[in-house]
Parts: sequence; C-alpha cells; structure tokens
Amino acid sequence: MTDTNTLSSEQIGQLGLDIYDKQVKPKLTPQDRGKWLAIDVSTAEYYIGKDAIEAAKKARATSPDAPLFVVKIGDDKKNG
Repeated sequence: MTDTNTLSSEQIGQLGLDIYDKQVKPKLTPQDRGKWLAIDVSTAEYYIGKDAIEAAKKARATSPDAPLFVVKIGDDKKNG
C-alpha cells in the first residue's frame, strides 16, 4: 500500500473513492443511506455514524493518526 503519511488531500480523496466504490459500497444496505462513512485509507477499514463527526470519532478511536476519507452515504448519484 502507498505510504499514507505523504499523501495529499487529493490522493486521500481518490483512494477513499476507490475503496468506497470497490470495497465498501457493495456491503452497504438501504438502511445505511443518509448516514456518514469514514474510511481509513491506509487500511480500508470503515466506520458508519449518524453524522460525519460520529463516523470520524469511531475511526479515530481505532487509528488516531490515520488519513480519513469521509462521505455521506447516498449523498449523490456517484455515491449511491
């Protein structure tokens, strides 16, 4: 995996979208729509919360320094 300590914001976003589309999205249920998702792009672990803060707090509890990609589930056509 890429050294995530040197990633730019754009790279984190691209990695996050790639992980979301290929690994996370297929596992989501209709009940997850409208919730928030935080993805640790260094491990591809993801955390769901009722809002962005809750999702990020869950991720930070496991990996305090991890680069996170945060997105609202189903927020637009791209995110399903």
